[in-house]
Amino acid sequence: MNRSADLAVIAFLFCLSGLIPSGLVKAAEKPNVVIVITDDQGYGDLSCTGNPILRTPEIDKLYAESIRLKDFHVAPTCSPTRCAFLTGHWTNRTGVGQTPDYWDNAYFDGSYWHNGKSTPVKGFCTDVFFDYAKRFIKMQKEADQPFLAYIATNAPHAPMHSPEEYSEPYKDLNVNLANFFGMIANIDQNVGQLRAFLEAEGLLENTIFIFTTDNGTSTGDQIFNAGMRGKKGSPYDGGHRVPFFLYWPAGELVGGRDVEPITAYVDVLPTLIDLCKIPAPEGVKFDGTSIVPLLRETASDWPDRILVTDSQRVKDPIKWRQSAVMTSQYRLNNQTELYDIKADPGQTKNIAPEYPDVVRRLTEAKKTPAIGT
Repeated sequence: MNRSADLAVIAFLFCLSGLIPSGLVKAAEKPNVVIVITDDQGYGDLSCTGNPILRTPEIDKLYAESIRLKDFHVAPTCSPTRCAFLTGHWTNRTGVGQTPDYWDNAYFDGSYWHNGKSTPVKGFCTDVFFDYAKRFIKMQKEADQPFLAYIATNAPHAPMHSPEEYSEPYKDLNVNLANFFGMIANIDQNVGQLRAFLEAEGLLENTIFIFTTDNGTSTGDQIFNAGMRGKKGSPYDGGHRVPFFLYWPAGELVGGRDVEPITAYVDVLPTLIDLCKIPAPEGVKFDGTSIVPLLRETASDWPDRILVTDSQRVKDPIKWRQSAVMTSQYRLNNQTELYDIKADPGQTKNIAPEYPDVVRRLTEAKKTPAIGT
């Protein structure tokens, strides 16, 4: 199984952000951050977003309590998303490729790179990741230090291997879909257990808790795709519009509210720097922007942003390959197709011939360094 770069060194790590020097900041002075990002789970692969079969009660509870980005976009595949998520830069600027997993690994009883050492661990992979996250969080609490726990799962990516207790409720579906849903059900339980752990440790109130995914669904579109066109790998919204829920009680970011303007993965790092009130690294220019004004409903004059995403998966990037140039209203796909996403969320009617000025504006915007090459 091939995994994205952060999983290859294995996303258990959970590291201090590096922006908060160890020993200089007490835990109470800064919020903690927990990020859960899953693999190949699309917008429609949750019961809170409308899936009629899959049950995700713990993430549904998080959804009900969170600030939700309704038009949040990533890359159509995993490694490009995760590198942009961690750097705040468009994927084609990061130079990240994909690396192989540990030899002969499996989703059960695998070996993981832990602090630079291959470590065999019993259990299902997702359970292992969350278990190590709790250990790390406990260690940071005991040291009275704030923490960033970045939990990047490989589930529900193929191969479709799920603990039977989680796939059993879906046994009437085909085996791949049953195991895909089973892996998500297992993620759901782990999210609930992690939140309960944070509460028991007295950390829930001042922890920014984020749940999101790294691209559109690989498998769940057989049942439900939230009315979107495309899936993983597609330049259409089904390939890259994903859920994003943020919950932070101490920061008054709660209440089950939707943020409507378009946002993207490159916004996450600038936003967390802003929320945590820590200085941005010198000499680094982010491609994204802090969306704190949207989260706090203080954006009186938010701009009509133009954002991009594409799927390269080739040695040398190809202009316009599997691409989308996006505003809150429009999607320009592959340089030739234009869709009004408000009127046509399923992207069924190409209106490019009727709106040449919009096509021209989005085409020109993609050529600028601020947007992408």
